[in-house]
Amino acid sequence: MNKQPKKISREEAAIQEMNRTQVGRWYALTFFLIFMICLCAVPVWQMIREVRSGSDQHLVLPACFDVFHIVSESWDRYERQTNSPLRRISDMNVFVQKRLRDYEQRMEETSFLTEYVLPRVQWALTAWGGVGNEKVLTGRDQWLFYGPDVHFLTDKGFLDPEVQRRRRRSAKAWETPPQPDPMPAILDFKNQLAARGIELILLPIPIKTTWESRHYDGINRTNDALPENPSTRDFFRRLDAAKVEYVDVSRLFSDQRKTNQPSLYLRSDTHWRPECMQQVALHLSSLLKKKGYLAKQHTEAFKSQSAFESSAGDIAAMLILPPQSQIRPSKERVPVRRINDVDGSPWQAEPHAEVLLLGDSFSNIYSLPSLGWGHHAGLAEQLSFELQHPVDRMVQNDDSAYATRQLLANEWQRNPPRLTHKKVVIWQFSMRELMYGDWKQITL
Repeated sequence: MNKQPKKISREEAAIQEMNRTQVGRWYALTFFLIFMICLCAVPVWQMIREVRSGSDQHLVLPACFDVFHIVSESWDRYERQTNSPLRRISDMNVFVQKRLRDYEQRMEETSFLTEYVLPRVQWALTAWGGVGNEKVLTGRDQWLFYGPDVHFLTDKGFLDPEVQRRRRRSAKAWETPPQPDPMPAILDFKNQLAARGIELILLPIPIKTTWESRHYDGINRTNDALPENPSTRDFFRRLDAAKVEYVDVSRLFSDQRKTNQPSLYLRSDTHWRPECMQQVALHLSSLLKKKGYLAKQHTEAFKSQSAFESSAGDIAAMLILPPQSQIRPSKERVPVRRINDVDGSPWQAEPHAEVLLLGDSFSNIYSLPSLGWGHHAGLAEQLSFELQHPVDRMVQNDDSAYATRQLLANEWQRNPPRLTHKKVVIWQFSMRELMYGDWKQITL
């Protein structure tokens, strides 16, 4: 009777094959040297580059040796503290983690691979593969989309308990966990303003991907319904239940798209077109007049001046292409409406105005020259023009979930008279912040 050969698994067969593999000494040495050259070439060249750059700070030792400072700094920190040894070790561990992360980021930012190789690899990926990177997603006809905006639509709802638990757990050891639920902060802010006789109007701005998804194939659309985060309608229902006044900009955009405005957002920028912003300013003006928040003013206070601005946009900049790349998105030209005082001087925020606008880059996009789309044509300026009334503003481009409230709290402490005449605060923020922002409560 013939004995059947024993069957062996694929892993066992692979081990047997490796055990029988023989590599000659010279082959082994050659491949070892190639591996070591590949491993050491980048850091060695980076050190040579830094030394040749002549930086006084790293004239003796290149920046990569800064990692050894972390050891001495952490030990000094340990010796200065008077807590129990276990507590000091725990604190030192957190300190080392943070310093190592800062060190890694600094090395990435200053690496010659980032400066020279990354733009060229990005060029190849975009030119030949039609793809972007972790921040930029490419659409049709040179349309670009911000990655987190797409994830905002395709992820679970921002009010989902599991999503909020995940966000709390995402904090680093040295960071305070974010407050992911926007409702407690909104209600607290409303109540603090109401106690001072000031009304609150929320102005959440939809993200570009919601309204321009027809230019991007990565989002499934059912019928003609706009893609939204699953929690969007629930969020507005909670605002209604809590009697928080807000402007649903989507209704304004729907009317505008039906008329004569096919594109509501900029092609390669995260922000809205100036016509959409002006439409929102007009609606806000009507709302404030209807509510009777402002003292009557019969004289003309502001005039408009038509102009054009052009830029490639902030998403195009995130592609990090070589400076002279031919595939860089072309500049987009848009009409803007600059606002001046009746004497021709540029519009300025009025610290003692009855209306205060808290906003992010959506308010700033046509007002702050560094954003690339001109000046004196932002949301506060347009609201002043529509009202023919001065407007105060506090704006910060990022972190609108809490940054502008913090600005207001700081100003309240530093200069209380500035807020004496305020009757209404308009709080503008991007809908993206509902998923990624820190909605911590801030005491005014």
